[in-house]
Amino acid sequence: MAGGAATFQGELSKDVTLTVEKPGVYGIKCAPHYPMGMMALVVAGEPVNKDQLGNYEPPAMAKARFEALAAELPQ
Repeated sequence: MAGGAATFQGELSKDVTLTVEKPGVYGIKCAPHYPMGMMALVVAGEPVNKDQLGNYEPPAMAKARFEALAAELPQ
């Protein structure tokens, strides 16, 4: 979600370490289960790009989960 953030892909059943260098909201999804809502939003520092969440359109089955996560973000 944060502008300019690099994408990454982990291996199934393996740990992944993510280093966040800029403040903002970052989205993480489980590729095989994303359509069913398996995702996370990570906030690093202040959610300076929170207003950009409205530009994102998740798959239909994941939409409720995405909206619930976005509603929990700090103001």
